[in-house]
Amino acid sequence: MDAVVPVARGGGRGLKAVQNAREQCSNISGADGSFTQSKKTVKEQRLFNAQNNAHVETKVISEQKRKTTRKDGTVVVTESKSLRKVCYF
Repeated sequence: MDAVVPVARGGGRGLKAVQNAREQCSNISGADGSFTQSKKTVKEQRLFNAQNNAHVETKVISEQKRKTTRKDGTVVVTESKSLRKVCYF
C-alpha cells in the first residue's frame, strides 16, 4: 500500500501565457506580366509573471511562402522561417 505524500505549493513556474496568431495572403500582378502569390503567418507568445504581471519572455515565429510566376513561365518559390526569442530573466 502506498503512503500519501502531500504536494508542495510553488512547483510550477508561476507564469501565464498570451498567444496571438495572424495570417496574411496576397496576390500581386506586376506590370511586366508576372504574378506573385504570398502567404505570411506570424505566431506570437508572451509570458508574464502570474503574481505581478511582469513581462518575462516574448517568442515570435514568422513564416513566409512566396511563389512568383513570370511571363515566360519561370516559377520562383521562396520560403523563409524566422524565430525571435527575447527573455528578461
